[in-house]
Amino acid sequence: MRVNKARQILSTQVSSSLKFLADHNGNEEYTTTAWFIEVVSKWFSLITSRNPQIALGNNGTQESYQNYNEGVQFLHAVIKLFQNLQIGFFKHTKSKKKKLITFPELNVPLSNVNDDIELNVLYYISGYILYSISKTSITCNKCLSSAGSISKVPNYTYAKLVKLRCYKANTLFFINDIVFQYFRDMENVIRSHLPYVSNVDLDLKSFFCFKIINVICTAIENCHNLSSKIMDRFIMFCMKMCNKKDSNNENYYSSKSMAMHLGVK
Repeated sequence: MRVNKARQILSTQVSSSLKFLADHNGNEEYTTTAWFIEVVSKWFSLITSRNPQIALGNNGTQESYQNYNEGVQFLHAVIKLFQNLQIGFFKHTKSKKKKLITFPELNVPLSNVNDDIELNVLYYISGYILYSISKTSITCNKCLSSAGSISKVPNYTYAKLVKLRCYKANTLFFINDIVFQYFRDMENVIRSHLPYVSNVDLDLKSFFCFKIINVICTAIENCHNLSSKIMDRFIMFCMKMCNKKDSNNENYYSSKSMAMHLGVK
């Protein structure tokens, strides 16, 4: 059975996004769905993981014994959840019936946060780009610390979505406000030119590098040319999001078997 699509939907990335939308729109239904997705995601991780530190492993230490007990208690709670889960109906205003799913013992308060969605998403993308640069390129603590940090959760303006997705310490990158403004300036340049060049046969990466060359962030330490790396990665990311990949790399068939069958015909 293939469960990869279901696993992508029932994941912490989706639940954290729904939590963000719940706070933004004030819709409690999003919070309920996010809570249920988190439960199913944790349940799936426990029953499928072969890592004893994540699954029900107990090597005799106090920490592993505590994790083991917490995992067992969580699985018992999931059993009770699905046993008490009810699917009923409620009357609508126009005398119509609509399905209603009731989750037992759910009481999650909503906060009064009203951040801009696009800027929070851009902040998450910016942190992702900085984190990938730190893992795949030559950098140092000096230049990375000038852009942000992964060791703490600062109170930056548009970091709410990143905070919701940061389930483990030191896993996501929080960029500072000055560097985020650098990403916003680059995003504005790309958006202002993209509608006019999307159907033009040219090297979009070179084009946007030329247009963004005057966008400067003096706060970034360039001991390892970090600004240029950020610009290149961000432009490539935007091009991928706009489906500007090379047409030769596109997958025309759903699988290799389908392509072979078509070739035989």
